Parts: sequence; structure tokens; C-alpha cells
Amino acid sequence: EIVPPKGIDFFDFENKYNGKTMERVPGNFTKSETAELQHMAEVAHKALNLRDYSRSDFIVSPRGVYFLESNSAAGVGLTKESLLPKALAAIGVSFEDFLEHVIESAKSHK
Repeated sequence: EIVPPKGIDFFDFENKYNGKTMERVPGNFTKSETAELQHMAEVAHKALNLRDYSRSDFIVSPRGVYFLESNSAAGVGLTKESLLPKALAAIGVSFEDFLEHVIESAKSHK
């Protein structure tokens, strides 16, 4: 979950990387919201014919959940701001184990 600082009208590049934006991993969502986000991410992953892994971005508001995009190479750049290692740690998976899984999965697609 990305929580921009108060008073920000537009979440742009500067606000993403200025160190003032809070990242909560895992996000502070209800069980119902979490289930809906997971379902929508899986639907997007399959509909876009993605393989191995992807990250989908959403806006969660009082009016509902809105899909923004799916990224098939999320976390590849691995900066200190990357959410991928944080998300993996939140579910008890090491980055090394994740990479092994992706490599083995890719081999099976030949």
C-alpha cells in the first residue's frame, strides 16, 4: 500500500521517490478488500497472458477498487524503493527462493 504525504494532490515521480511517501507491506486492507485485490490481480494476469509473476497496481477508494496496470517485470530494477523484496518478505519468501522459482518456471515453458 502506497500512502502519499498529506496535502499531495497528484502522486508524481517526485512524490514517489522523495522519501516522504509511506509504504505499508502488507497493506492495511480489510479481508474483503484483500480478497478482491488478489482476485482482480489474478484475472488481469491471466487475461494479459502473463507468465511466472506480475504485479498489478490498483486504487482503493471508498467508491471501490480500480485496476490501473499490470507489470510483468516488477522489481527487476531492484532499487531500495522496490516493493518486490518487501512483499516477498511479508509472505515469508526469500528473494533468492523467488528467483529460483521464476527460473525453474521459465525453463518449463520451453
